[in-house]
Amino acid sequence: MPRIVGTRIRVSLLVSFYKDALSEGKDDKEALEYLVNSYPHLSRDELEGALDYWQTHKEDIELEILRDEVMSIALEISNEVWKSSTSGSEFSALLRRACSLPLNSAPPCWWA
Repeated sequence: MPRIVGTRIRVSLLVSFYKDALSEGKDDKEALEYLVNSYPHLSRDELEGALDYWQTHKEDIELEILRDEVMSIALEISNEVWKSSTSGSEFSALLRRACSLPLNSAPPCWWA
């Protein structure tokens, strides 16, 4: 997972925020300003570097973003199932099994 040097900030996170800004109707320059304002401890060069990295490694970064989204959804579903029924352990077992599939078949799981 590519990160900004000296930080724990992943390129995929910055790209997600950048894409969110674009989807809200901001142009490229406004979306970059959004990042600059959201991450004042990062330089404009670092942020532009992250976006440049995304452009040259688009498939990898987009896959990482997708995995994050899938994991977020899976955790939300798991929490709802756990709260609403006694079958939470069965659901957790299914998630663990799904996450043990080959990398191209399922997102990696940190709890598996």
